[in-house]
Amino acid sequence: MAKTFECVHELPSGVRERVCLKRILPAYRNDPEIRRLFHEEGRLSSELLHPNVVRTLAQFEDEEGPGIVFELVDGVNLRELIDERKKRGGALPIDAVVHWLRQATLALDHAHRRRSATLSRGLVHRDITPSNLLVDPHGELKIADFGIARPLDCTRREEHLVRGKLPYLAPEVRSGAGDDERSDLYALGVVAYELITLRRPPLIQPQGGEGAVRSRPSETIERSDVPDVLRQLIDALLARDPDDRPPNARAVIDELESLPRLRPKTREWLAVLVARCLDERSSEEPLEKTEHLGQEITVRLDSRAS
Repeated sequence: MAKTFECVHELPSGVRERVCLKRILPAYRNDPEIRRLFHEEGRLSSELLHPNVVRTLAQFEDEEGPGIVFELVDGVNLRELIDERKKRGGALPIDAVVHWLRQATLALDHAHRRRSATLSRGLVHRDITPSNLLVDPHGELKIADFGIARPLDCTRREEHLVRGKLPYLAPEVRSGAGDDERSDLYALGVVAYELITLRRPPLIQPQGGEGAVRSRPSETIERSDVPDVLRQLIDALLARDPDDRPPNARAVIDELESLPRLRPKTREWLAVLVARCLDERSSEEPLEKTEHLGQEITVRLDSRAS
């Protein structure tokens, strides 16, 4: 319902900087609910200040409607990196996966625990997916797109409405029971599994008769280089019952501390990988190319302008 532009912002000092401008599509410009969500995105994202969250620089409204200005992350998203590995063959290094999980979890911990005059209990992102996790040429990750985020203290009910991309929705969200910090952690578990295997986790069914023990998602990961701690963490994140997941992002960060850090050689390799994805993107048809993201049940319209 919105599109983004790459723009050049000229400061009064004459300094020019590239930024990302987000606009509501003309067809939805006068829709009161879309406008409410758009303004809420600007308000909530501006509350966050963390190195692993895309910064909100400004909000405004003019004759074309409301706009939000974000910092421009000159890189690609994890969906593009996953697709590149699928196409060319070869896995993503485990130390890179752990590095991104650590950075995403640090950002979620900041969002979930953020307190301010207008945010008493933090917020839940509700759309943690590979397409919303951006990676720059140095291998650093930032969470983007708080378009459907909500404050954890929000009492507004959204009857018969589930927001988010289906493969990343926690079971309690799919059933309409609501969401909280642990729903974001479930989505992060799906992303972790996908980064390791280049596919989404299968629907895990109970084995045997009634009361049988449910299979663990990690049992379907065939890579031999995945540490046991990471396997156990993925199983915990993908638990059907939110009470069986880590209680908060801080607990996930603690689990990740024992896993390998990003190696210099991996960082160099990632720079080449990101550059290759950027080259492939620039060779695509420019301006308003509609891309269907398959099972994610969404259509993204990207426009780039100078």
